[in-house]
Amino acid sequence: RGSGEEAGSPPRAFTATVVFDTGSSDLWVVAAGGAGMLVAQGKRTEIQYGIGSVSGNIARTTVTIGDVVDAKQQLLLADDTSGLPGSIDGVLGLAFPAMSKT
Repeated sequence: RGSGEEAGSPPRAFTATVVFDTGSSDLWVVAAGGAGMLVAQGKRTEIQYGIGSVSGNIARTTVTIGDVVDAKQQLLLADDTSGLPGSIDGVLGLAFPAMSKT
């Protein structure tokens, strides 16, 4: 799990409980944490997991995790996480890029 990510332009820090997942390739955060990000119009998607799903709009923004900065990171701003059990703020997928929905 990671926390202390920054997102947006200019960067706006927010704390999120993000699960690092080697079985998926997408980055998503709950939409409330991602307010102020640029949302791509009309690009909505759903990410399926073995235990449920999340859905929302795809956004592109600068993401900083520790010392690593990606100025054009695509991610999902999840507005529906009802398909997942528990309470997490997001997932950072570490698997192959070809698996990505974003």
